[in-house]
Amino acid sequence: MKPVERLHAHLPFVQILASAPNPRTLEYFLTQLNDNQLLLLQDIVRNFLHGNISVSSGEIKSLKRYKNLLRRLISPKVSRNSQRKLIKQVGSGVFSILLPALASLLLSRL
Repeated sequence: MKPVERLHAHLPFVQILASAPNPRTLEYFLTQLNDNQLLLLQDIVRNFLHGNISVSSGEIKSLKRYKNLLRRLISPKVSRNSQRKLIKQVGSGVFSILLPALASLLLSRL
């Protein structure tokens, strides 16, 4: 499945994550990922690291401390189990910033 197809197939999932009422809810959803949802989050991180998802400069400053973890998350050399552990380690901090930016970008283009 191509990244664009994966994104459109899991758009409701992204909207639910983007509108999570608190960090604990988001962390719960992040621990219950299936393989396609994990690949979707990797696509989101990859697009952010390549500059395709725009976030404010303040948000970029808060995400800089996760830069190496995000790079490991999209690395093909890291196993799926290790990637799941990385998502748990990064937790809601990164995705609470990236997912609303992505959801607003997607909704503006629909």
